[in-house]
Amino acid sequence: MSRLSCRKHTVEVSDHAWQRWLERVGRRPWTPYKLGRMIEKRLNDKIAPGIRVYRGMEIRLDLDNGIEAVLKLNDKWICVTVVDVNTREAVR
Repeated sequence: MSRLSCRKHTVEVSDHAWQRWLERVGRRPWTPYKLGRMIEKRLNDKIAPGIRVYRGMEIRLDLDNGIEAVLKLNDKWICVTVVDVNTREAVR
């Protein structure tokens, strides 16, 4: 486990993550771009004090009421899926 620096990070939302957002949450934001900006803001807020990064440079970021975004770092952060932790639904 390692910690990330405080620089500004950008997030891209995969097609799969966008479909999971629509299935599991089904509310605003209504575009993948806006969802990415929402996740990006939360990511940058969490990185400032330090966030845990799991093996494979993957993090889970709480979005709202048991909904988490799973992000992986390649050249940039990519939201690979959206998980409902209350039901443990996730398809990758």
